[in-house]
This record gives sequence, C-alpha cells and structure tokens, in this order.
Amino acid sequence: MSSKHSFIVHRFEELSRITEVLAEGFVPNYHEEDLRLSKDPTDVRYMGIPMVSFGDIEYNDISEFMKNADPDYGEYAILMKKEWALRQKWMSPVWYLTDEMLNRLTRNWKAWLEDGIAGYCKNIIAVR
Repeated sequence: MSSKHSFIVHRFEELSRITEVLAEGFVPNYHEEDLRLSKDPTDVRYMGIPMVSFGDIEYNDISEFMKNADPDYGEYAILMKKEWALRQKWMSPVWYLTDEMLNRLTRNWKAWLEDGIAGYCKNIIAVR
C-alpha cells in the first residue's frame, strides 16, 4: 500500500491531552530504556531518553488497532499522515534489534552510547 494510506498514531489515556497536543505540540518525556546487552545482572546500562512514542499503521488496520490496542496506552488517539511525520526534523524511527543483532554490535556499544545512537535502538525482546 502506498504511504498516502499510512499513518502514525499517538495514543492518550485522557481526552484532554489531545487538545493540549493540538495547542502546544508534542512534548517529549524522558523514558528509562534498558540498554543491557545480556541477561547478566551486573551489565547495567540504563539511559533516560526523551521521546514521544508513535505507532505506524495502515489505513485499513485503524479500527482493528484501536479495538485491540494495549489499554496502557489509552483509548484516545491522534492519527497523522505518514508524509507529515517524514517532514518533521525532530522525529526518528526506533531501530528494533534482536538479541543476535545486539550481540554483533556489542564491541561498538560504548561508541554508540557516546554518540547517542543507542538512544534510537530498542531490543525487540526484553532481556529482563
């Protein structure tokens, strides 16, 4: 399906948050991310990363997504065309990495942390 039928979605627990976003824009909150590369409890690598979370969704999937979405993210949402998201300079996708991919990157992880690149990576399977 072409991107003109693709959207990004941001969910809210409270309806009033939608009017706040429309008035003020999206404001990032710091989220503690687990950047550990192993199950070793001494491998502690947490980082507070400022973020606004969005989901990527196709037009045909919107009603099913809203009906079955995790309630922790709220029952209200704003959908924006993906073209809008691609024009935003402050937005960047997250790279979801498997454990195998993370193991290959281990030797460069310190440099990734120092360069801020690790903030754009997320382990697809939590190591906890």
